[in-house]
Amino acid sequence: MKAKTKSSLKKRIKFSKDGKGKAFYQKANRNHRLEHKSKRSKVFAYLTFPKSFAKQLKRLLPNSK
Repeated sequence: MKAKTKSSLKKRIKFSKDGKGKAFYQKANRNHRLEHKSKRSKVFAYLTFPKSFAKQLKRLLPNSK
């Protein structure tokens, strides 16, 4: 049986396009009511997963690069 991709994770993770397969995610609490938040907390930077997550990501996203 073919392994299925976890759809909820597929929507939340982006992969780098340089071929190295780095996985990026975005922090929470950055969608609305931004006028009450500090400038520092509103920086929309993507963070990378630690290398210890590689095995879990590969299991949950089998058809990704």
